[in-house]
Amino acid sequence: MIRYLYILAALVLMTNSCGGDKDVPSIVTGNVTVLSNQPLASSYMSQTMKFNLILPGSYNLEADKSYPVLYLLHGMGDDQTSWETKGSASAWVQQAIKNNVVPELIVVMPDAQVSFYTGNYEQYFQQELIPYIESRYRTVNARNSRFIAGLSMGGYGTLYHALKYPEKFALAFSMSPVDLNGDITRLISQHSGTGLPALTIDAGTGDFVVNDHPEQIHLALEAKNIPHEWIYRSGGHDWTFWQVSLQTALQQIGALLN
Repeated sequence: MIRYLYILAALVLMTNSCGGDKDVPSIVTGNVTVLSNQPLASSYMSQTMKFNLILPGSYNLEADKSYPVLYLLHGMGDDQTSWETKGSASAWVQQAIKNNVVPELIVVMPDAQVSFYTGNYEQYFQQELIPYIESRYRTVNARNSRFIAGLSMGGYGTLYHALKYPEKFALAFSMSPVDLNGDITRLISQHSGTGLPALTIDAGTGDFVVNDHPEQIHLALEAKNIPHEWIYRSGGHDWTFWQVSLQTALQQIGALLN
């Protein structure tokens, strides 16, 4: 497993450095607020963890308003800042809100190190981070207003938490997911297929980092007759692809909320 992680890390870092932001369409910026490197002391991780947060424009103006929340997970080699600095997340969120694609929402981008969102980190995420966000910020604390999405390692984490904690999320949008040791396909094979959030797998035809992992997840879901959306489109393992993925995820969230 350790050898696998080093190989994957090298590939991801290489692809992240290769023109990830080229050919991205121009975007409309706005008045969302990005809070960077927010600290949260974790007993499960035995350290202070960090997360970035996107707050919608009305958050500081409408004190009685609560918001849906999206947990947006990074990939290996990245951290809580990457969706903003490499993926322009706040600008895409603001554009989607301005265009009425999605209602105003809060986006949480946590640091997961290289945990694959499992083990102690799983407990931190479920038992500390989500409760903290829902007590500290004005979120709608209900399944139908809680969403999860992520790329590569974060695509794995998205599916892992959606399958293990289906009562928590209304939608799970997995971008270019790796399936470490076949854990995701194994979880799918053991699942009854009922009560899951809406699931989407978004993969690139030119993604040679995760290879056929997304398709194997798709086939495992099909074998269990689990409803899901399978998107297989042109693209690789890079930020150009994932910025489009984020837009699609926001569209799907908007369709559930509007």
